[in-house]
Amino acid sequence: LGGVLAVYDEKTEQLEVFQNVVKNQSVVELAYKDGLVYGATSVFGGLGIQPSEEEAKLFIFDPEKKEIVYETVPLPGEKAISTLEFDERGYLWGMSPGKIFQFDLETKMVVHTEELFEHSWEGINNYWKGSELIYDDGVFYGLAKNRFFTYNSRTSAIRMLETNVASIEQDNDGTIFLSKGTKLYRYQD
Repeated sequence: LGGVLAVYDEKTEQLEVFQNVVKNQSVVELAYKDGLVYGATSVFGGLGIQPSEEEAKLFIFDPEKKEIVYETVPLPGEKAISTLEFDERGYLWGMSPGKIFQFDLETKMVVHTEELFEHSWEGINNYWKGSELIYDDGVFYGLAKNRFFTYNSRTSAIRMLETNVASIEQDNDGTIFLSKGTKLYRYQD
């Protein structure tokens, strides 16, 4: 159990490692904004070991202070948060396999949560990645429970695009790609 956060300085080629950043939880996602690192965790550790914690956390790490400056449970009852993404208004969004949340950086409060997909943690003994969010032009493109979808953060409207999707990614030109089985697809709206 436990995970590390490593900071690599490209100029000096030095690596600094911070052990067990969030007690007994794996760090599974990171996002950076305005000098701070935002992280999300999973209660699951190495395969075969039982979790000792009950709920995944969101944390804020200050690289200058070299410490966690804030920690919370954004989705009570959820055991993993595997994606973080900022919108154009500066809110941080994250997802578990079935729920999405919106976090206000100024107030450090979760201002919106919503269940998008039914999910049970019963019988699940590991989970690190699986949900993904990509923010593009006012809409989130998401992946959860192998469902590719769009989510409008202002209206909460969700639109299912495809099933049996393993992964999504966006290139520098804004094109979204998805994988299904052994095939790679380019998404066109």
